[in-house]
Amino acid sequence: RNCDIVEAIAPIIEGLNILHYTFCPSAALKVYPHLLQMIPSEREQGEALGDLVHHFDWKFNVGVLSTSSAYGAEVLGEFVAHSKRNTFEILSSQQFYPGTQELWQIMTTVKSA
Repeated sequence: RNCDIVEAIAPIIEGLNILHYTFCPSAALKVYPHLLQMIPSEREQGEALGDLVHHFDWKFNVGVLSTSSAYGAEVLGEFVAHSKRNTFEILSSQQFYPGTQELWQIMTTVKSA
């Protein structure tokens, strides 16, 4: 994973006072402030997903599938909060561990809600 590599070299490049661009989640930025994030924060991504649902008026059959990582949980949390503020209901929310063999079953659970 890209983030594993970044976290491995971050102390070295920080010691050399080098800025580094990354696609890693915001958690790495809190530990290594010299990293510059190239993607929106988890909060902004969750909010943007909520804005899409609200914009297209998808008030039915909204199911959410996310990874169980801190990154996935934060995006999911913001999306759920956005749904409450904008009056659309999430019928099912499931998290999974990357690489899990049960992903098909989890997706079926979300779809059948």
